[in-house]
Parts: sequence; C-alpha cells; structure tokens
Amino acid sequence: MEQAYRLLKSPESKAFDLSQEPKESYNIYNTGKFGLGCLLARRLTDQGARFISGTTGVRTL
Repeated sequence: MEQAYRLLKSPESKAFDLSQEPKESYNIYNTGKFGLGCLLARRLTDQGARFISGTTGVRTL
C-alpha cells in the first residue's frame, strides 16, 4: 500500500492523466478502450515503466 501511495504522489503519476496528451496524439489512439490502453502504456514507458501488460478486453466463454 505504501508503494501505491508513493506512486500516486510522484511526478510519474501524471502518466495516468490522458487529458495531458496533445489532442492530435489523443485522437490517433482514441479508437476505444484498447487504443486508449495503448496510449496509457506508451505514456507509462515514457515515464520509465519496464513492464506493462494489456488486454483487448475481449471475454472468452
């Protein structure tokens, strides 16, 4: 819990704020949840994240 709190208070937490992305770039990624997830992953790697996992959001039955 302490690590999560430190992350939320760190300058790197701005990576989660997609409203800070330039409009042109945001519009390229804004194709749905997956596209915005890719944008978030890109922003996290820009901040130094070494491992990111993503999904397509498709459920299997």
